[in-house]
Amino acid sequence: MSQAQHLTAKDWEAIRAKHAAMTPEQARAWIRSVIGPPRRTLEGKEREDMLLMLALKEPVSNSNNQHAWTDVYHVGQQVFHVTSFSASGDDIVEEILLEEHK
Repeated sequence: MSQAQHLTAKDWEAIRAKHAAMTPEQARAWIRSVIGPPRRTLEGKEREDMLLMLALKEPVSNSNNQHAWTDVYHVGQQVFHVTSFSASGDDIVEEILLEEHK
């Protein structure tokens, strides 16, 4: 489908039918492909302690979308994202959670 085309009622019906036929595992995998893995935002003392620990490490990767920088850190089996906004100076620290068990 090109950008100029719009979804019709028939298209939406086909999409709904496909999603209704998904197993819970397939639905979970589809949702993760769209929104990414679950995350937990660290706050308070936990956030401050993690920022101190991550300051001693080098990020494994980083990205810049012109409004924010995101550094990715691996600590053991855990993955953390630190997002910095140049204007505010408040860093957001998120732990990327492993898939929850069924």
